[in-house]
Amino acid sequence: MESLRSFCHYLSKASLYYLIVFAFFLVCAILSWVVLPILTLIQLFAGTSKLERLRSVRRLLSSLSRFFVFCIRSLRLASVDVSSLEAHDRTGIYVANHPTIFDAILIIAYKPTVCCIAKPSLLKSVVFGPLIRAASYVSDRDPVHFFTNLREELDQDHSILIFPEGTRSQGQLPGKFKRGAARAAIETGYPLIPLVIRCDPPVLQRSHGWFEFPKRTCTIQIDCDSPIDFTTLKSISGEEPPCVASRKITSFLEDFYTTTISCS
Repeated sequence: MESLRSFCHYLSKASLYYLIVFAFFLVCAILSWVVLPILTLIQLFAGTSKLERLRSVRRLLSSLSRFFVFCIRSLRLASVDVSSLEAHDRTGIYVANHPTIFDAILIIAYKPTVCCIAKPSLLKSVVFGPLIRAASYVSDRDPVHFFTNLREELDQDHSILIFPEGTRSQGQLPGKFKRGAARAAIETGYPLIPLVIRCDPPVLQRSHGWFEFPKRTCTIQIDCDSPIDFTTLKSISGEEPPCVASRKITSFLEDFYTTTISCS
């Protein structure tokens, strides 16, 4: 009898979760193919600047993400603590580990103007592609203008969000970091701002199947660490050329995240 009650509880939570995810995808599709074209036409006729147009789309995505967070909190699917992130307002390059499928949504929800690094596959997505392009998120498929685009975003007071792993973590500890975040800090001169994301128990990591959902409510916490400014980065990398310096900074970041998460 106890096992039956436990199974029913698990089934109800899993059903609620997938219902919310489906609703999120559906709303994104409606925004992409109905709301966004109308909004763009109105803004063009009103003479709205390109900068204000992309900011309005980012605010729209942020509001949708906040509503998603509100839903998972209200239905007790997850407990979310982003107080450290909300309190931070310095412009820089946010670097985050990637333990769950929710990470980008949580950060966008509380940082409306943040510029994400979008995968080329997302740009082609029927559901998300139009929104990502309208929000002018930067893609790494254009290596020639990549760092120039990042610098322009930062100079407009838009922080950058990068997941150095490039994909979700296999386990609690982060995987191998790519050097893009380190190179971006070197090329732009803006600080790296580490975001440490913890999820207990783990939910929908890369190694998890879609049917694997924790029986108890998971707690997702985002801690914003002290910014690593350009002077500190130079002391880590020395007077090395950018390719060598970025490798040293990336190694430093990997050690920082491994140590921080292991000790928590």
